[in-house]
Amino acid sequence: MFPPESSSVSDAYHHKYAGKTLLLKVSGKTLLSEAMPDLIQDIQALAREHIRFIVVCGAGEQNTQFFKEHLARTGQPWVEPKRVAGRRVTSEQQLLHGVLPAHQSIQTQLRQWLPQASIFTPKQLHCRHLTELGFVGEPESVEGLQQSPVIVIPSVGSDGQSLLNVNADDTARVIVQQEDPAINEAIFVTETGGVLHKGRVASLLWKEDIADDGTHAFIDVTGGGGGMQKKLREARQMLDYLAKVVITGVAGVRQEIERILGSGTLVVSRASVVCEPPPQDASDEAIFDALYQKNVLSGHFRDRSTAELRELKKHVHLLKVSNSVLGAFALIPRGGSWTEFATMCSDYNGTGIGDAILQEAQKRAKNIFAFASSPESAALFARNLFENLGPVSALQKEHPAFFDCLPCVAQYDVKKRDPCFCTWHKEEAPSRT
Repeated sequence: MFPPESSSVSDAYHHKYAGKTLLLKVSGKTLLSEAMPDLIQDIQALAREHIRFIVVCGAGEQNTQFFKEHLARTGQPWVEPKRVAGRRVTSEQQLLHGVLPAHQSIQTQLRQWLPQASIFTPKQLHCRHLTELGFVGEPESVEGLQQSPVIVIPSVGSDGQSLLNVNADDTARVIVQQEDPAINEAIFVTETGGVLHKGRVASLLWKEDIADDGTHAFIDVTGGGGGMQKKLREARQMLDYLAKVVITGVAGVRQEIERILGSGTLVVSRASVVCEPPPQDASDEAIFDALYQKNVLSGHFRDRSTAELRELKKHVHLLKVSNSVLGAFALIPRGGSWTEFATMCSDYNGTGIGDAILQEAQKRAKNIFAFASSPESAALFARNLFENLGPVSALQKEHPAFFDCLPCVAQYDVKKRDPCFCTWHKEEAPSRT
């Protein structure tokens, strides 16, 4: 289903994630899916790479299934449970004959799947009893999160007196807020495989485009019972405590960790994006190399010799959120005060990442020029206050000064391609928020 990434990239990400803790929220419906055993295998494989998992399990489907069976045996009609803010109102009968049997069944299943994991008991999930909703708990803290490389938390907690039905999204949020252990990222597993926009999974969303209620400025997430809207609301709240949230499918969890671009939706805050100069370690270099080669194969970049590429890497910057690389670019000194903006690359194209990359470059140079090889890139430069001086082939006649001060312009082989030449001057640029 997913094209394989090079082993050097997966190894690089194993290095970046080693020792990190990931929170994985899985619905009861996902636990029942045929793909769940594959996800279990992925968790086990990644745990061997010293990546810790806290798996928070929902149980809505199982609760309904067990309670319907009880009602059928006792000749009682099924009535759809009421929900308040995503929480299922739970009577004592529903607790005894739906929630608790489902909890026991899930525990048994998970012990078989993950024998090395710590399966938490309700006493470790400390809750406040929401009596207005029946036997429902609002989680306040989780005890013992440091005790095992793989921890599983089912959806039954306790207030010290009663066992209580707990919404898994609430549990996930409280774990993130506890900040012990520090969660590197939260992953929501969903049937859609991510946030859908015009029938396709959106690869990157910015927190700033998500409202407090989970609605999105450009994508309608209110359909399907509001499930995706609730996830975006939870993601927005979590991003106050961690750098990134991923929404993906069962088969996409491992890809989110081992690939430059996963198969789902990455949700981040613009404020969490950092820009680092030349790759800091071998893992960063391996990821840049993969991005660079993709662009060479697509014809977007020219293929450089080993020596040229080594020289280029001295001027590369990486755009990152925590241990995820969002994109890269180079700022190459070209004489005087001029700097060439080159090799802009990202797998998150079409998300506004191009603007973020270009604006980071503008913070670091005084006079910038760039070769815009497509109408899309020319539009990106124009949007960020660059002046388009026309094709390189016409520069000698129209703007001869560039041939005097920039040999790379005069030496450009316009027979292979003839991009537009775009320039930006810091002192002329108005301030931007």
